[in-house]
Amino acid sequence: MKKIKENSNTKAILLAVACIILFGLVSIGTAYSFISARIIGNETNGDITVKTANVYAMFEGNDLIAKDILPGYSDRMTFTITNTSETADAYGNYSLIWNINKNEINNNNFVYKLEGKTFKNGKEITESIPHNKLIEISETRIPEMSSVLGTGTINTGITHKYTLTIMFKETGVRQNESQVKSFDSNIVAKGEPVLN
Repeated sequence: MKKIKENSNTKAILLAVACIILFGLVSIGTAYSFISARIIGNETNGDITVKTANVYAMFEGNDLIAKDILPGYSDRMTFTITNTSETADAYGNYSLIWNINKNEINNNNFVYKLEGKTFKNGKEITESIPHNKLIEISETRIPEMSSVLGTGTINTGITHKYTLTIMFKETGVRQNESQVKSFDSNIVAKGEPVLN
């Protein structure tokens, strides 16, 4: 009788261990099939996976400060955008936004233009290089309230140096309507997504 009891206990222990192992295998199999289904689903449902390089940009500028301008006035502000990424060919896009907080002058003779140059290791580059696009406004334009000046593309190790020139043209006729008016603005560089 004792032998039958020992066999029952051994069978019960073996059965319990088998159930635990079976439960563990079922759990692992269920988790794996769920993960597999999610991965397959992402590939077949039109989801997009994106991997980007790290693009680091640095914006440096100086203020354009003017007081009591007269017809014939012009002044320049320079600023730079540098891609300081350590990854090769980690290019990125950016927009230059001119936030004009106040423009009481609002005169057809108060205009601006924007010129840009490309530099690498402190030397100006004039030849074409991959993923490099400057923002150029060569003709004079009237400042508009908070406008995007354009979108540029900059590659690793490249610096874009910009010169914004503002002018109050001399017309040879009376311009008294522009007296005691003010203009206040700032420029912002904003990163944009790279679309391929």
